[in-house]
Amino acid sequence: STEPQGPQEETATESQTEDTSTEPQGPQEEETATESQTEETPTDAQSEEIDPCQRGQSINLDSDQTVDSSACFEAGQLDIGGQKANNAKLSKKDAKTLKVSITISPLSTQIGQPANILMVSIYQAANGSGVAYYRHGNNWQVWDGNVGSLTAAEEVDGLPENLNVQIFEGDLSSMSGNFTVYVGIQLNDGTIHYNGVDPMQFEVE
Repeated sequence: STEPQGPQEETATESQTEDTSTEPQGPQEEETATESQTEETPTDAQSEEIDPCQRGQSINLDSDQTVDSSACFEAGQLDIGGQKANNAKLSKKDAKTLKVSITISPLSTQIGQPANILMVSIYQAANGSGVAYYRHGNNWQVWDGNVGSLTAAEEVDGLPENLNVQIFEGDLSSMSGNFTVYVGIQLNDGTIHYNGVDPMQFEVE
C-alpha cells in the first residue's frame, strides 16, 4: 500500500504581524429627543454583537490536560478569488489556487515570547476514508495523532499582538472531501494554545 500524499503547497509565506492601532467601533445609535416615543426593545439579532474573536483551548504536554484558553483566534479565512470565507464548499476551480490563513491574538502575558506555530489538518475524503496531516516547515506530512510528535511549521522570535499565519497556498482540487484545520502556538513551557473550540472547516467538491 502507498502512503497518502499531503496537500500540494506551492508557497509558504512567513507569518506577518498585523498592525492594528485602533479597535473597530460598533454602530453608533441615534439619540431620540421626543418624549412620546417609547424605547424600542432590540431583537436578539439586533442586539447581538459580532465578535470575530474565538477563544481557544490550551493543552500542557506534561499534564496532558486540555483547558479553555483566553488567546484569541479570529475565524480562519479562505481567499477564493479575492473573497474571504469559512465553512465554504469549494468548486475544483476555486480549490486549484487556494490561500488559507488565520489571525492569532496571544494573551498580553505571551506577547514578546518566542513560540512555535503548529498546524494540523484532518482530511475526510469523499469516499469516507480519513487521514491527518501536520505541517513540518513548508511540508505537510502524515500525523500519527500524538500531540507530542508535532513539530513547528514556523518559529516566531517574539509573539506580536496580532499574528497573521499563512497556513496553505496551493492546489487542493484533487482532494475532494472535508478539511478541518487546527492552528496553535506552542510556548517554551510546552503549553499549546490552539483553535480547538472553533477550528477552520471547508469542503472541496
